[in-house]
Amino acid sequence: MDQADVTKRIKDILQMVKDNKITPAEARGNIEEIKTNPGTPSKETLSDAKGVAVIGMSGRFPGAANLEEYWSNLMEGKSSVTEVPRERWNIDEYYDPDVDKLDKTNSRWGGFLSDIDKFDPAFFNISGMEAEVMDPQQRLFLEESWKSLEDAGYANDLASGLSCGIYVGAAPRDYLNNISEQEAAITAQAFWGNTGSVLASRISYLLNLKGPAMAIDTACSSSLVALHLACQSIILQENTMAIAGGVWICSTPHYYIFTSNAGMLSPEGQCKSFDNDANGIVNGEGVGAVVLKDLAQAIKDGDYIYGVIKSSGINQDGKTNGITAPSSLSQTALELEVYKKGNINPETITFLETHGTGTKLGDPIEIEALKNSFQEYTDKKQFCALGSVKTNIGHSSLAAGIASFIKVMMALNHKKIPPSLNFNKENEHLELRNSPFYVNTELQDWSNEKGALRAGVSSFGFGGTNAHLVVEEYLETRKILKYRKADTTAPCYLAAFSGKTTEELRQRLKDFLVWSKKNNGTYSMGDICYSLGNRRKHFHKRMAFVVREQSELEQIINTYLIKGESGSTDISHTEMNLQKHRDHNRLYEELGSNGLSADRYKEILQSFSATYNNREELIWSRLYREEEHLKIPLPVYPFARNSYWVQTNETKLMKQEKVRLHPLIDENISSFKEQKFRTEISAENLFMKDCLTDGKSYYPYANFLEILRKASEISGENKVRAMNNVLFAGSDIFNGKEYLLKTKVYPVGDHCQAEIVAVNEEEEFICAQAQLTFESEVAVSSVPTPADVDLLDKTDITLDKTDIAFHKTDIMLDKTDIAFDKTDITLDKINIAMLNKTDTTKLETVDMDMLDIADFGIFENEYTLLVQKEELYMFLSGEFNLFYGANFQVITTLSTSTKKDTAFAELSMRDNLGFLLPDLVLNTFFLESAFQIGLFLIQERKFSHYYLRGFDRLEVYKTLPETCFVQMVLSECETDREEESWKFTVSFINTEGEVAVKISNYNIIGY
Repeated sequence: MDQADVTKRIKDILQMVKDNKITPAEARGNIEEIKTNPGTPSKETLSDAKGVAVIGMSGRFPGAANLEEYWSNLMEGKSSVTEVPRERWNIDEYYDPDVDKLDKTNSRWGGFLSDIDKFDPAFFNISGMEAEVMDPQQRLFLEESWKSLEDAGYANDLASGLSCGIYVGAAPRDYLNNISEQEAAITAQAFWGNTGSVLASRISYLLNLKGPAMAIDTACSSSLVALHLACQSIILQENTMAIAGGVWICSTPHYYIFTSNAGMLSPEGQCKSFDNDANGIVNGEGVGAVVLKDLAQAIKDGDYIYGVIKSSGINQDGKTNGITAPSSLSQTALELEVYKKGNINPETITFLETHGTGTKLGDPIEIEALKNSFQEYTDKKQFCALGSVKTNIGHSSLAAGIASFIKVMMALNHKKIPPSLNFNKENEHLELRNSPFYVNTELQDWSNEKGALRAGVSSFGFGGTNAHLVVEEYLETRKILKYRKADTTAPCYLAAFSGKTTEELRQRLKDFLVWSKKNNGTYSMGDICYSLGNRRKHFHKRMAFVVREQSELEQIINTYLIKGESGSTDISHTEMNLQKHRDHNRLYEELGSNGLSADRYKEILQSFSATYNNREELIWSRLYREEEHLKIPLPVYPFARNSYWVQTNETKLMKQEKVRLHPLIDENISSFKEQKFRTEISAENLFMKDCLTDGKSYYPYANFLEILRKASEISGENKVRAMNNVLFAGSDIFNGKEYLLKTKVYPVGDHCQAEIVAVNEEEEFICAQAQLTFESEVAVSSVPTPADVDLLDKTDITLDKTDIAFHKTDIMLDKTDIAFDKTDITLDKINIAMLNKTDTTKLETVDMDMLDIADFGIFENEYTLLVQKEELYMFLSGEFNLFYGANFQVITTLSTSTKKDTAFAELSMRDNLGFLLPDLVLNTFFLESAFQIGLFLIQERKFSHYYLRGFDRLEVYKTLPETCFVQMVLSECETDREEESWKFTVSFINTEGEVAVKISNYNIIGY
């Protein structure tokens, strides 16, 4: 800032002392800070600013839905490589360890993105029909481009007409194979939805960006080549800004087969960069985008700067031993060119994110080139850490460079170098001891007393195109933020939030609340509200708050989320004030005048708050002057997560199942003699194929409940209200075999007993049984008294425990012991009437505070937020060897109490299964989540096997919707040497806060 601005700032500080807002000591400190670090650089500083600034970032990588999760995984040294998810393809059909099998792959592993079918077409003005035939790479890069621009503060109407280039490492993949294999129509939308040029230009079309948009394919180096070309376009002033990145997704197993046939894949599924046992790559996926601008211009514009690209370059190997063979000489030449062009002594580079594919001969070639280039400048040894993100997430092909680059940018901003994995013994060809390099295997602090931190990033394409660049920490970011966070010049601030739907607006508020708690005190309130107002696009659903400080904003948002009210903001007064003061120009002028009282200042902002909430546009630059504020990174838009995928044969078959008696029952085979129903199950059954244990399909417990309910309702011609004494034989007994399920219903007085018998050519056994109570039998007044209970002969209504004991080795019921004879289980009608009376018929309503985001474990001590969807299902597969496909991955967030005795989760059903809901009163996908959560809550896992024994009672109040919540409370725990028993109370809650289904004494057994 110039001298006049400095003088004004000092006067403001002195006025604050006079108003008793700060102490004289605080004022002296602030004034000294202004004198030594005025925040805005001088013209001399701007002239010295050379390089390309990174001002926005976004991305998704295996095991990480955003960059915060990505960095957390890297810091923890976490591998996100898993077996191929069942929702992609059945790897068992394509895997063979024999690398010579040309129609198979010798790898079962990879780093995969989750929910690649999810998209928000309405946000981008794309039809659902078009979204279904768009390559998921197009959708993913479009979303991440938007997020990166929003992170930078440019995803709004101000971007229109901007000379912003798009450079993306991308190539059409195999989604067209899906379209062809499913015999879907090859529409025009499918044509441009699967081309690279349109992938690059989607965001340009949306925001009217005028720079060039190009997809770049140089194989593995594509996205780093894209970064270089974007930098060059800015340096040469072809663009004022650019988005650079990459994307790579595998929709089918074809790429796995190709890379296996080429001998590229590690048969163990581990990328062992620099290790002596390195034996190939692991396929991975990813998508990332960064926003770039000339450094001097970024400083002038008040952009948030993550770091600076000091120099970059690309070249080609030319003729080598083979078209896919790398060249150490070409790599050395490139690195020396980059250092010379940027006037960089590589001795100042203390971290190198290598290409590091993990091949026995490829790694030494890369290290040899680095040795040669560094030794042109320095003889210093062991000062530069080596890393490879491929050890964490696999080789994400055309997105590999951007994955490495973003890792380095996160490391610069956190001043830490994350560990490289799978390194035990150094590759015998590296000889690192006498070189500048060492492999970093632990999280370490990263510092440089002599100046800014520097790192190099390499990426080499197997077609011979190489890329290398050097990035540098931007030291001024922290200095400026330290100065600006004390900004308290305004009496109050207007904080504005918006979304395309009410749900998305609420999610934006929730996301901001989480962010604010983590970053309270990091940024000035003025910069926060400036970034919310001036630097965001504003949608129809809106809510604005007038606050003094960040903690007050947090409190008001929390109140709004709980009660739908805005707390201390006086809306009714504001609305009247809006009518009274329609001359907005006068209000803007008054707001900028000197001597305005704090009360009047707040009154004007309340008027603007009502204007904003009424969907009228504000002139944000008159509320927050651009030259007085900095753009800061805030939570990005929470896109809707709905499934859009070319309709597969499986989906067609699922919809054909609608003609069956019920999705879980094939036909009614009853006779005058008995009520009986038939269900065929196989490993490919919709309700079974997404559940695996020990590599074999099993039939989820929840399916039995819905079969029992439906069969009993058909037989009894009445709705089932409750189930009692429910017992299972253990779903894993099926071991992937095909069975015929026969459901038998026996009328017993005014209720019924039901059992499910599994039959095949080898065996027959009872796998589930229950007593079911019908709706007409329940009355609020019919609460049993102690005398009534005494009338019940317990031996009449319960089965002898020895008859239904589970054998611990095979968890199978002895069919002879528990065979039902209708005459044996007929009960006295009087006793049955007593049995069916209950005091739980009144609809239970959960306290709405339970549905507050605060109770998801972030703001209250009662719950602690533990895991997101991806982490939970990776945990279940790792700890319990349970693998759930997409249909049964319904838990989106899971929170637990501090004592780990209570859990609260949000559930969401896959969109492509919505057609089943009218039939599934007991939503089997949701009910299975109780078993998943129960396993998560079990802390002392002493046993190798766990199963659901059953429960005492299940009560049905309402049909479960597509989205709901579930609460599980541990009520009892018994453990001995041979077995442990855990009992829970489970409540499934709809979005209105009403209990829809309640289960008592839900009993999980370990043995």
